[in-house]
Amino acid sequence: MRRDDPWDRASLDMNVRPNKVVRDISQKDLMVPAGAGNLKLFLLCMACAVMLSVIGLWTLLMLFELSGFGPGRWLLPIVGIAALVGGLALFVWSISDFRRWRAYGESI
Repeated sequence: MRRDDPWDRASLDMNVRPNKVVRDISQKDLMVPAGAGNLKLFLLCMACAVMLSVIGLWTLLMLFELSGFGPGRWLLPIVGIAALVGGLALFVWSISDFRRWRAYGESI
């Protein structure tokens, strides 16, 4: 059976976008967050550094310890110092990066 209008297909109704799409966007959606503060950033940096040192350094040192060539009782202090130094370095880098992006945002 042949249709009268060959272009009256469901695929055109399902796949063609309408000309005007109603979007629910407010000014709050377009605002750039100012940040939650340096304390929260510091705690997040320290948490990331602890996780990275446990994943990277503790695992490697534990393999050396199991093979007999490890640092002995210095294992946990080495991992702790690495986490502290890594967290402080990450915090300093992120503060400088936030300042750079704020300066860029004010310049445009």
